[in-house]
Amino acid sequence: MSVNRNESSQSCGRIFEIFSSFQGEGTLVGRRQIFIRFAGCPLRCSYCDTPEARNFKAGTEMNVSDVLRCVKALATADLHSISFTGGEPLAQLAFLKEIASKTKSEGFKNYIETSGFNAKAFASVADLFDFASIDIKLRNHNAISHEKYDELYGNEIETVRISAKKGLKTIVKVVVLKGTKAEEIKRICKDIASFDVDFVLQPVSPAEQAEQAEQAEQAEQAEQARRAGQTEQTEQAGERGMRHVEPPSIEEMFKLSEIAGQFIENVHVIPQMHKILGIS
Repeated sequence: MSVNRNESSQSCGRIFEIFSSFQGEGTLVGRRQIFIRFAGCPLRCSYCDTPEARNFKAGTEMNVSDVLRCVKALATADLHSISFTGGEPLAQLAFLKEIASKTKSEGFKNYIETSGFNAKAFASVADLFDFASIDIKLRNHNAISHEKYDELYGNEIETVRISAKKGLKTIVKVVVLKGTKAEEIKRICKDIASFDVDFVLQPVSPAEQAEQAEQAEQAEQAEQARRAGQTEQTEQAGERGMRHVEPPSIEEMFKLSEIAGQFIENVHVIPQMHKILGIS
């Protein structure tokens, strides 16, 4: 059996799913995209709507050619861009870089959805992307242990800076839960005020909470079994947070939007539209 040398030398990684749909978040909402969902995420956000994709062993092992074939098969006349999402695409950096290089060389526009947890990693691939949606985590998201939060936040702000400086269309998103502190939103907006970005306040989607909690608990139990001997502190914190996620009131959204507007010109309040449309 002959082996294609080009394929045998390619990076491989774990892909949870590849599909075509409309972008449901941020200022490109409604645009047709092909979504490449990478498996694995180092964070454990309480509101995560794809907890089954957080496991680094989830999905299917694929090489770059496999992914590109899927992308080409799904391309439609109304296609806007390729969305690299997760999970956390930056967590599979070499694989991400090789796929994004290929899609860019094929003439596709590239869009990355990331937490910005690793600014150095983002800097190494930023030139391959046209759009970046950076999801800044708040303390009450329970994405990471409280001791490591400041480090995460610093990386996120640096990722925003890099994205804006390199000329990417940069969308900064914050998921808003009930009781989100105005001071946290003010701090973020002050820290990114000098960058050319769209700022999106996204109220958490309440309709998915029961399903999310069940999925998250099952996923975390399976992952804990595979991580024998490792700390369970972060996973437990994530589960506790998931069970107490509540959406903000409209009064809270008005207040936070007004605060953001003191520092940033382009402020938007946009819910998850794909949840409203009932699509992936």
